[in-house]
Amino acid sequence: MLPNIFIVFKMPHTIEFTFDDLIKIAYFTLCKFKQDSLHMQGTSAKRDLFGGFLDRWVNRAPEFVMFNAILRDKKKQYFVISDFFLYDDNSIKNAPDVFGLSDGKRIVHFYRFNNGEWERQEKAPHVEVKTLRTSQYLSGVRDPQLDNEHYYAIIESEFELDYMTILFKDEFFDEKHNREIQMDSTFIISDDKKQLITPPTATELRPPRNAGKFSLLGVYKGDEIRRLSTLCTVGINPYYLKSFNKSDAKLHGCIDIISPGQLIYKYKYDEEIEYIPFYIESKDQIRVMKKNKGSMYIESSCDFKLNGQTCTNGRWKLEFAQFDRSSGWDEWICSKELLRLVGNDKTEELLSLFDGIWNNSEV
Repeated sequence: MLPNIFIVFKMPHTIEFTFDDLIKIAYFTLCKFKQDSLHMQGTSAKRDLFGGFLDRWVNRAPEFVMFNAILRDKKKQYFVISDFFLYDDNSIKNAPDVFGLSDGKRIVHFYRFNNGEWERQEKAPHVEVKTLRTSQYLSGVRDPQLDNEHYYAIIESEFELDYMTILFKDEFFDEKHNREIQMDSTFIISDDKKQLITPPTATELRPPRNAGKFSLLGVYKGDEIRRLSTLCTVGINPYYLKSFNKSDAKLHGCIDIISPGQLIYKYKYDEEIEYIPFYIESKDQIRVMKKNKGSMYIESSCDFKLNGQTCTNGRWKLEFAQFDRSSGWDEWICSKELLRLVGNDKTEELLSLFDGIWNNSEV
C-alpha cells in the first residue's frame, strides 16, 4: 500500500495566480453558491453575498494551480485532478484534494465515489493541500488527520487586495463612470483640512496583471510534522514568536543561556502557558536578560539568526502573540518558518510517487 499524502508547502516554487486560474475557481464557486440551499436560505452561520463566498472558496485554487505548475516545470505529461464535485448538505466530508492524474485522455483514479463516501483505490495516495496566507505565522493539522504515512503540503498564498477586478470587463474601467460619481462642488462650503478625497481615475483603478501568487513551502511526512509541532488540545491558545527588534533597554545580569548551534527553541515562562517553538542559530551562546509572558530580551556578542533572518550583535526584544483558537478539536501547531527552515522536505519523493503510479498504471 502506498502512503497517504497530505501537503504543506515550502518556498522553492513561487507561481503567479493568473486570470485563467481565477476564472476556473470563480466559476466553480458560483456553481457552489447557487446550489448551496442552506447558505441561500440564510440559515448558514457564514451567510455571505457572492463576493464573500468567493473570498472563502478562492483558497481552493492552490490545490490545482501549484501542483500543475510544478508538473509543467518538470515536463510531465500529466496533471492532477482536483475536486470540483458539488455535494449536498448530508454528504460525508471525506473527499481528498487530489482525485488522480490525467493527460486529458487517460485517467489514473486515486479515489472513487461509492454511495456517499470516497473510497481510496488500491495503491493510490491520499493527497490534501493546506493553504496559509503570507500574514499567517502558524500552520495547524488536526490530531485525527496526523498520521506518519501521510504527506502534508502547505502553500503560502498572497492575493492582490483587488484580485477580483481582473474578472471585470473593460467597460467597467471607462472614464464615464468616474464622471458619473463626481460630486458637485456647490455641496462644499470649505474643506481647509482636506478631508474630501478626489476619486482615482478609471485608469488608476485598472486591475493588476495577476490575482496574486502562491509559494510552495515544502512537503512533509506526518512524523516530521509531529517532531516540529506542539499538540494544542481544546481550549489551549498558544503563544508564538511574532516579531523581534533591536532594543536599547537598560538591562543588567543574565537569567538564562541559549546554547550555540542550530536550535529549535521552545520558550518557557509559565507552566500554564504553551509556546510554539521557533528557530534560532548562533555561533556563540546568547544571554537571556529578561522574561515575561509576552516578550523576552536577549543579548549576543555576534550576529545570529531568528527564523531565517539575520540579526546583528547586541540586544534584541522578542515579542510573542497569542493564537486565539476557537476550534473544537485538538491540533498540532507549528511555526510556518520552522517548517520551511528545518523541515525534511519530501517534494521530490511525492513527485516520484506520482511518476511511479502514472508509469505503472494500466493504459
